[in-house]
Amino acid sequence: MNGNVIWQTDLCVPAQELQVVNLGSLAENMVLYLPGCADVMIRKSLQEVFAEFCHKTGALRMDAAVNLRRGVTRYPLHAPFNCIVESVSEVRHGSRELRAGRGYGLHDGCPPYISLPGAWVDGVLDVERSPQPAVHCSCALKPRMNSEECPDWFLQKYGYAIRAGAMARLKEMGGRPWSDPAQAAREMITYANAMNEACVAAAGVDGSVSGPRGIDCFNYGGMI
Repeated sequence: MNGNVIWQTDLCVPAQELQVVNLGSLAENMVLYLPGCADVMIRKSLQEVFAEFCHKTGALRMDAAVNLRRGVTRYPLHAPFNCIVESVSEVRHGSRELRAGRGYGLHDGCPPYISLPGAWVDGVLDVERSPQPAVHCSCALKPRMNSEECPDWFLQKYGYAIRAGAMARLKEMGGRPWSDPAQAAREMITYANAMNEACVAAAGVDGSVSGPRGIDCFNYGGMI
């Protein structure tokens, strides 16, 4: 507790089962094309590209329901596997969207947290008189350092891109038995195109998805 500011209880309840797989499974499809390359080097490249892809595209998303409590202004945002919340694109209370900077703030921490005006929280509780009114946050995630945990849906959708990015990095290394600048260039084109498509999808530009409000993602609800 810090004055009248307290932290929300750390209790998380998944809204649905989340299937988490190991990103390292992609290495099995790369070894054949990388003669002499150590397994640890392949896996490190996959980890680095995975983190870069998520950071640049915001494609790894989480929808979190944050239950409000009287007097609580800080609400930690916990991710359901080995990653962190990097940004929040939207916070909504019912049909109302809260504005960043004025309606809410996102702050660094372990874990990061959103802050809400205490008077607003208490006012909502007084008006609604519901047992657990909540705000809903659309979050972009980034894997922690050295993490290979990845949602199955993400691997199925973007695994080819992560593999291409890792192959490009490894193939462009000079003086190695597996070096191949021409293939590195081809793999980099595949990776760059995939990142562009993921960015467009996250922004909801092509109409196939509705961006952060309806992007193909896993849901994570309950009290945070």
